[in-house]
Amino acid sequence: MCARSLLDVGCGDGYFINRIATAIPERMGVDLVPNAISLARSLGAGARFEVERIENVRERFDAVTLMEVLEHIPDSEVDSFLRSCFARVDDCGAMIICVPSRTRPVHQKHFRHYDESMLRDAIARLDGVGSIEIEAIYREPWWLRLLIKLMGNRFLNLSIPAVETWIWNKIWTDLRHASFGNGTHLVATIRRTKNLHD
Repeated sequence: MCARSLLDVGCGDGYFINRIATAIPERMGVDLVPNAISLARSLGAGARFEVERIENVRERFDAVTLMEVLEHIPDSEVDSFLRSCFARVDDCGAMIICVPSRTRPVHQKHFRHYDESMLRDAIARLDGVGSIEIEAIYREPWWLRLLIKLMGNRFLNLSIPAVETWIWNKIWTDLRHASFGNGTHLVATIRRTKNLHD
C-alpha cells in the first residue's frame, strides 16, 4: 500500500506524523488534549492538527494509525472507538494499531495491555475487514533496560554517541523482531476491502 493520506488518532504532540513528513503528503492528527495539539502545531511540518473526537472527523484516509492509544480507551468504549476509526479508512486502505503487550505490567494510565487473541477479537468485530496481520515487536533484554536506565535518569543524563549508535544498531538488527511471548508491543495492520460508508 502506498498511502497518500494519513490520519493519526490520538496524535499527542505530533511526533509520529512529523517523523514521516516526507513520506505521506496529506497528514492529519487529532487528539483531545489542547496543549498537545498546540505543541504539535508548533512543531508541525505541513500537517494539520485538530482538537477533535474521531466521531466528528468526516474525511477518509488511505491510512489511519492508532499509536499507543487503544490501551487508554475504557473497556465499554473500545468497540465504538475502533468502529469510528475504521470508518475513516478509505476503500482498500489500512488501519495500523500499536499497543503494549501483556508481557509488560499495565501502566497506571492504561486500562489494559494486549495479547494476540485480545487484539484480534477486538478487531474482528469491525465490519468491512479484508485481512488482519498482527506481529510482536521489540524484545527488551534486562541488560538493555539497565543500560538505558543508567544513561538517562533523574540524576544523570549521559549522551555518548558511540553507545547510542551501538544500542540503536543492536535494537534494529537483533531486537526489533520478537515473539508473542517476549515482544513489548503488538502491531496490527487491518486492511479494508470495501468501505461501508455511513
